Amino acid sequence: MEYKVSDLEANVADLREEFKYIKPDWIDLLYWSSPHKVEMLLSGENRGQRNNNHIVNPHHLLSRRAFVSGFMEGNTSSTRQWGLLETGDDDLNQDTAVKEFTQSLTSKVFKNLSISNIYRQLPLVYEDINTVNTSVLYVDELPEGKLNFTPLDPGTYYLENDYKGDAVVLVRCFRLTVRQLLMTDSKKKDG
Repeated sequence: MEYKVSDLEANVADLREEFKYIKPDWIDLLYWSSPHKVEMLLSGENRGQRNNNHIVNPHHLLSRRAFVSGFMEGNTSSTRQWGLLETGDDDLNQDTAVKEFTQSLTSKVFKNLSISNIYRQLPLVYEDINTVNTSVLYVDELPEGKLNFTPLDPGTYYLENDYKGDAVVLVRCFRLTVRQLLMTDSKKKDG
């Protein structure tokens, strides 16, 4: 699907309007479980105020930690291979050459994951899923070919879903200094 800048700006305006209905609920949920993440959602007059007054009884925080550690050990443990790459065709998956290739590819994928920062970032993703039922893990390839994973805080991005419910557009609004902009988007020419 091809996007033009004008289409994207219109979509962002629609997404911001829709988020106005969700934002108060997310603020309330985050106050009770992750008060440090509320700052991004608060308006200017509420920033800087003490925001952990809601946490009187820590049992919900302990249950969230149990949820996260259960997901880390049960679903995405760093000590074992927790996934398998296959084709969409069951008959093709039974072919010896295809099976060897997919096993080799799976091994390489998990080797790359083990040298990345994914196992340090996944607990933050699971916390957001537990709190606001959604999360985004941004994947960036570093110059050496390594992968870098960055979880985005709730409310700092907008997702547009297609008719099937799959995310097709991620919009994140943030500011860069001129130096940061030059470092990320410029190319050096002979020093």
